[in-house]
Amino acid sequence: NAYITDVIAEALSLGFKEIIVSGVQFPSGFGLDLAGYRVGDDTRDKAKVLADCVSTWQAQCKNAGAVCWFEYSSVPALGSGDAATVANPFTYGAEHLLLDFADSVKEVDGVMQLDSALFAAAAAKSAQNGAPALAMRISGGKLSGDALLSAASAANDAGFVSAAIQ
Repeated sequence: NAYITDVIAEALSLGFKEIIVSGVQFPSGFGLDLAGYRVGDDTRDKAKVLADCVSTWQAQCKNAGAVCWFEYSSVPALGSGDAATVANPFTYGAEHLLLDFADSVKEVDGVMQLDSALFAAAAAKSAQNGAPALAMRISGGKLSGDALLSAASAANDAGFVSAAIQ
């Protein structure tokens, strides 16, 4: 927590107005005691620990007049990943969630596609849990230009405020 707080402070001091913190979660498998979340002597559950981290970093950015985005892969965020490490990032109190849909791209009849229903599902979870700003990222060059435009349009229709296509 302290290390990321320091990194955010340095970025803010350099004039950055938007910060992306990616993968706020517990490690999977082993090393949980090495993550610096004080889980061994902490009575809070994992989701509460993560929510506290999000709250701290979000307030740090707000106080500096900046925005803090929290990025997650769409797969665990929408419930098909490792719930033990991510739980439900929609419930951490983040005001700005960035979902990377690269892992959700599937090949259908030889064409790489992204199911636009995923955007509606993410928007519904966001509305349910009070995360007011959603953005999407599709990275890795998996989709054609037409498919990217279609995905960006579907995300916009679902209420996403921003789209980053890499």
